[in-house]
Amino acid sequence: SQCSDTLSRKLPWKRQATGALASSAGAFEYTHLEVNGQLWKFLGEGGEEPAVVVDPLVGTLDFSLPSAIYKARPKVLTDSSSTLDMIVAARPAAILLTQALDDHTHLPTLRLLRRRLAEAGVDEYL
Repeated sequence: SQCSDTLSRKLPWKRQATGALASSAGAFEYTHLEVNGQLWKFLGEGGEEPAVVVDPLVGTLDFSLPSAIYKARPKVLTDSSSTLDMIVAARPAAILLTQALDDHTHLPTLRLLRRRLAEAGVDEYL
């Protein structure tokens, strides 16, 4: 597309695959986890793959309101367990929370993620 051609000319990156960019220094893979959630994976020359999960949210978002007033559910990643599995499999080196609002700092998700990461042996920062 015209947008991706423009991006390729402006940045020293080439398109590797949908949601991924690569350069001679390494690669970056982006996965949108719906709402504000993102999973970033970096592939360095040494083969290490550090990952960062940003504002993770799985399940229902309700802003602590009764469900009759407000309730949002993922539209694409509807299986919370599979989404958590994807995050845990990436073995994130960090969880980045960009704001203190429920859609960025979703406590039910953070509790689940903490437990699942600890079970997987990724608990050095929890």
